[in-house]
Amino acid sequence: MKEIVLTHRSLSTYRNFGIEVKCRVCGRSFQSGDRCIKTRPRAAHEANPFFCPEHFFTENIT
Repeated sequence: MKEIVLTHRSLSTYRNFGIEVKCRVCGRSFQSGDRCIKTRPRAAHEANPFFCPEHFFTENIT
């Protein structure tokens, strides 16, 4: 698990690999400068590993 701040370059890199960067819980698409939590180091060909920080912590506490 890692909290990251997305940049324009990181968003375009994920999109080049076919990964849409949006929250797994609420579906909000992240923009450049947003903070998110990435749960796996390698996201390609797997389920969406991105969460909003507030959704990640509330999902895992309960």
